[in-house]
Formats: sequence, structure tokens, C-alpha cells
Amino acid sequence: LSCTLPAGLVRRVSACAPPWDHAVSPFQLPRGIEVVMADVACGASTPFMVKKVNAWRKSSGEAATLWERYAASSVELQQALQLLCELYRQCVAEGTELQRWMAPLQRLGGEDPSRYATDGGELGARLAAVHAACARLRERLREISAAAQVPIEPPEQTALLDATLKQRGARPLPLY
Repeated sequence: LSCTLPAGLVRRVSACAPPWDHAVSPFQLPRGIEVVMADVACGASTPFMVKKVNAWRKSSGEAATLWERYAASSVELQQALQLLCELYRQCVAEGTELQRWMAPLQRLGGEDPSRYATDGGELGARLAAVHAACARLRERLREISAAAQVPIEPPEQTALLDATLKQRGARPLPLY
């Protein structure tokens, strides 16, 4: 997965008032890491959900604290992914991609994610950090969902994601 942003989008985001509090930069997942997306309820009404979440943020005293926790979890995931990408780039630069990346990644694909950090060396530790950050981010999203009364991660999606994560080789990357 790689991302390049059209100039028009960058100009539009830059002109927002108030300005966005996040920087946008190109990103590419390392070799062997993929994102798979699924829809459990024939699509969501994103504009409706955004409107309800924004209304909740304006009217709720707890919203700011919960939103800060969500933002911190998002930053944690971004940092974990950057460290994973950094390790991959290092392996490629050193010519050790097969030994230090692909072979361990293939072996870890057969492991329970709870064993990544202890059995997977440096790559396992980085995958475990991504896994943990995703779990915390999903928890924050479910908290926001409940507080704002918006089905950001409805129970059917939670069940699907949880069942998927029990499969060997599955790593969570929520893309809300």
C-alpha cells in the first residue's frame, strides 16, 4: 500500500479552518505486509457518522479527554508502523531482506500473535507493537462509538475482526 496525495487535496486540506492538526506524508507498507478490507453491513453512512461524532465532541464534557486518548493511540500506531518500515528499509539496505525480513515474517505467519514479541526477534517485537497499538486504537474507537451513539465499529464488525485476528498470520490495521 502506498499513498501519494494529489496537489488539489493537499491545497484543500491546507486551507481548512481550523487547520488540521496532522501532517500528511507518503507511506508504503513493507513487503509481505498487506491491508485487507471487508464490509459487514453494505457500507456505512460516513457523513452521518461524522456529523454525529462532531456534535458529540461539541456537546460532551468527556469528549475532549476521550478524543485525546484516541489521538494518542493513533500516534502510537503511526510510530509502530514507522518503526516496522524502518526495520524493513534497514534490511533492504544491508542486503538481509530474505534472512532478517522474509524468513521471519513467513515463520511468524504461523505463530499466535501473542508470541510475536518473545519468539520473533526484532521483527516479532515490531509486529507485536503494531498489534498492540491497533488493539488500543480499536478500543478507543469503540469508546467513542458508544459515547457518541454512532456505529463506528458495530458488533458485527467487532466479531469479524476478532475472529480474523485469531487466524494465524493476521495482523490488525484498523482504517477508520
